[in-house]
Amino acid sequence: MTQDEIIEMAIQAGIPSANVPSLAFGRVETGIELLESFAKLVAAKEREIQGAAFEKILESIRRSERAEEREACAVIAETPIIGEQDDITMEAKNRVAKAIRARGQA
Repeated sequence: MTQDEIIEMAIQAGIPSANVPSLAFGRVETGIELLESFAKLVAAKEREIQGAAFEKILESIRRSERAEEREACAVIAETPIIGEQDDITMEAKNRVAKAIRARGQA
């Protein structure tokens, strides 16, 4: 969290200055209530940041899993079955495996 974000949250919480003794000056709320409001804003921002980081991690895991699944499919596609070892069949199997692998690069 940047200093500007912290200052903005303090303003949103209604904190008129950084001088704690004068926090409630001219307001109905007490300084403690204002600080509690500020603390809630900070906690919400932290949850937002953590949630975004967690989503990035999950997406990275999903990409990795998809890549592993594509590779497993490509290996199966290019693996000859008994009696399928002629050049035309093997070339077709290799093209299929290549196409599967290429999907991850698109």
